Amino acid sequence: ADGMMVENTCLPGLADARDLGAFPACMVTRVRALHQLHPTFIVSGWAAAPFHGLLYWADSAAVLLLAEGRSNGSDRTETAKGSPLSPAIRPLPPGFDLERDTIAPDPLCPQMRVVTAPVVLAQCLRSVLSGKHGWPVVEVDGLTDRQVRAVQLIDAFAQCSTVTWNQLEDAATGLISRRELRRLSRLVAAGAESPRETEFRLMVRDLLPAGHRWET
Repeated sequence: ADGMMVENTCLPGLADARDLGAFPACMVTRVRALHQLHPTFIVSGWAAAPFHGLLYWADSAAVLLLAEGRSNGSDRTETAKGSPLSPAIRPLPPGFDLERDTIAPDPLCPQMRVVTAPVVLAQCLRSVLSGKHGWPVVEVDGLTDRQVRAVQLIDAFAQCSTVTWNQLEDAATGLISRRELRRLSRLVAAGAESPRETEFRLMVRDLLPAGHRWET
C-alpha cells in the first residue's frame, strides 16, 4: 500500500506457488496495509475472500473497499494492474448494516470489518461472471469459461465456509440473475476439493447412462 510497510504474511517458500499477478504481495498482506490507511473502510469482494478461508484465490485480484459516499479506482484485475498499490473504493449498498453485514475476523487487525461470507461469494461470483477477474480453465463443452470459473468458485467456497444456497441467493439479489444462479446450482458439488476436480466433473457430467449420476 502506498507509503505503508507491514510484515509480509506470504509464507516463506510459497512465493513461487502463489500467483500474485502484478501485485506486490498476497491479498491478506495488501488488505492489512490498506487498513492502516483506511481504518473505517469495509473489506469486500476478493479482498475479503481469504478472511473466510478461501486462500490463494484472491492473490492476483484487486482490492475492493466499501466506504460511505466514495467511488474511485477499478476492481477489474487488468485495469487495477496499472495502479497495484491503490484499492478500488465503492459506496456502501443501500440498507447496509455494519453489525449485520460484516464481521471482524483478523486477530492482527481486530478493528477491520469484512463483509460476511454469503456477500463475499456473491460479489466474487459477479466479478467472475462479468469478466472482471479470472484464471485459466480448460474448455468444457456447453459452458463458457466464466461459467466454469463460477462453478469452481462455488465448489471451493463450500469447502471453506458454511454458506447455504439460500444465503447465496439472498446475497446475490441485484448482482446475479436468478436464471444464472439456477443454472449454476445444477452444476456445483460441495465435495469437490480442487479446481481441477471441478473441471473434470464438468467435462464428464453427461457421460453416464440414464439413472446414474456422479458423486464427488
